[in-house]
Amino acid sequence: MSTETACVVKVDYIGVIHHVLESTEEECIVPVGSTIKGLLQRLVKRHGQDFAACLFTPDGQLNHTVKVFLNNKDINRLQGLDTPITGKTQVYIVVGLMLIQGG
Repeated sequence: MSTETACVVKVDYIGVIHHVLESTEEECIVPVGSTIKGLLQRLVKRHGQDFAACLFTPDGQLNHTVKVFLNNKDINRLQGLDTPITGKTQVYIVVGLMLIQGG
């Protein structure tokens, strides 16, 4: 894939997702016009079902303990999983622990 038809995405992993990955960062090349959802699907193919279980609910939505940032912006403030990836991009995937509230 040439750089004219592809985007280089630097992905950093933060939080408890480390127990299913061997590194805290990687690069992924995606076609121009890809979305965050497409990137995550590509990463699931690379890392397997344990990785997918950290990120997604059984119905394909992001787990409530997962935050994804595109160039330091929360994708929920953009277009969610449909946020397009353009050019050289930095993505942070933050997986936290489930918080239990009470009092």
